[in-house]
Amino acid sequence: MGNIIRVTEHIRNRMEKIDPGLASRQLTVIAGVDDTCFHKDSQGSFWRVYNFIEDAVAYDTIESADLAYEAARMFGWFQKMLIDLPGPALHESICDFHNTPRRFETFRRVLKEDICNRAKMQNPKSTFYLKRRPSAMSC
Repeated sequence: MGNIIRVTEHIRNRMEKIDPGLASRQLTVIAGVDDTCFHKDSQGSFWRVYNFIEDAVAYDTIESADLAYEAARMFGWFQKMLIDLPGPALHESICDFHNTPRRFETFRRVLKEDICNRAKMQNPKSTFYLKRRPSAMSC
């Protein structure tokens, strides 16, 4: 949550200076009545609330090359907005998430072990990824 708060506040503050009209279209974590940024329910699940952004659209899958391009463009914009994020590094919330060589080796091991007998069904995709091993290992 600390990462989310820092990132969303930083982007919103930058947008206030760049284009105040768009600042309200940036994600904002809504604090609860006890001024915390999340709620833990009786089952131990955590919840957070964001502002509603009118006419925003979220996609679960990429349906076209144009949509893939737009997703990449917006990811670039997101990175650009964080280039001057002050303070310490963000917390690593998922260990080695960005460690591409390690993740690739985990993929190869899981594919080889195939404990659910699904590797055959994914052969074209697996082949695609395996051919890119040199690129993954140079990250």
